[in-house]
Amino acid sequence: VNGSEASVAKAALFSRHPEMIDWPTDHNWFFAKMNMTQVWVLDYFGGVKTVTPEDYYRATPYRKHGESDRRDQASLI
Repeated sequence: VNGSEASVAKAALFSRHPEMIDWPTDHNWFFAKMNMTQVWVLDYFGGVKTVTPEDYYRATPYRKHGESDRRDQASLI
């Protein structure tokens, strides 16, 4: 990643995992882009499901079961 992307990546990572700020630099950590073509989701039972990156990023993982969202309602119209 370039300089500005690296800054955004670091801020995002360290905001979610602040303990990583103090990890040893001599382990040569780096930030990189991933070109995802497929995501495997394992949800305890029923085996692995594959989803496209578009569907993966469209998900709302913190929505509680049974809650609706505007995208769900829009698909019903």
